[in-house]
Amino acid sequence: MTMVQEKRSPKWSFKYKFRSKYDVLRFIPLLSIILFFSNQLYLHTLPQTGFNPIQLSNRQEPFSCALLFFGLPKHFNRIVFPSIERHILNTNPGCDIFVHTYNLTQVTNTRNQERDVAIHPMEVYQLNATETMITSIEEFYRKRDIKYYNQYHFVKWGPCCVSTENMIKQWHSIESVWNLMKDYRKRNNQGLYDKVGLFRLDVEYQNDIYMRNGDAVIPNFAHHKGLNDRLFYGSFQYAEVWASKRFDYVKEFVESRYSLLRDSNGPSLHSETFLKALLKRYKVPYKLENICFYRVRGHGEIRKKDCDD
Repeated sequence: MTMVQEKRSPKWSFKYKFRSKYDVLRFIPLLSIILFFSNQLYLHTLPQTGFNPIQLSNRQEPFSCALLFFGLPKHFNRIVFPSIERHILNTNPGCDIFVHTYNLTQVTNTRNQERDVAIHPMEVYQLNATETMITSIEEFYRKRDIKYYNQYHFVKWGPCCVSTENMIKQWHSIESVWNLMKDYRKRNNQGLYDKVGLFRLDVEYQNDIYMRNGDAVIPNFAHHKGLNDRLFYGSFQYAEVWASKRFDYVKEFVESRYSLLRDSNGPSLHSETFLKALLKRYKVPYKLENICFYRVRGHGEIRKKDCDD
């Protein structure tokens, strides 16, 4: 009986006997070289579409945003709008825009040395907003019990009660533009914006503003022992506090120690102090940023020292 043995191909194997546990370290440089060239070969074989997986972490995700403008436009076409376009609109493309102002065509404010100066509310249409609301001053007085707020006039603002009334008008404008934005989203069955910014219509902006940067941003000037009350941007939930909780908080504020200011005869509605207490009450983690803008008066003066305050 003949036995037939199958011929087998020789097996190639690599055997290395490590003399000690430290001997393996001799192979680390070789393994590093192999891994490097393997990675380069992988990247070279990717489709040439400009895609680079290493750059994925630097790409910004899309987000929804709204720019809300409030107050009275002063020298809007000539001074204010060019600064808004350059420093807000161009740096935040794709954001929806909402505007509220009053149908006033003349304003007097002795504290600002403004006497019967002309303003032009229709100039706000240059913003080409998603929605614009212009309401009458009579509507404001019907909705707000101005006598109630005047009793808390801050005496250092001068004789009662132009400054207090102007503050309440600004609060009303802020809340109005906020509600305008919310109603628009509701009508269109859309959710909340990721970021919302609120900006005055009577200031000349000096530096770029990026809505992505921060969840609750406040300019770092003119705090007057409280917080700057002229601008805010950040996440929807915190912007909602800044824009829509002021009137709800007044009673609680005037009954608190925060309203008892030096040189006051009792509880006072001081705007910057009120805002700081409001954000503390609702636990808003605000951040101060070096944002600069100058107030523009109705007679044409630009307050170029504002950011030094």
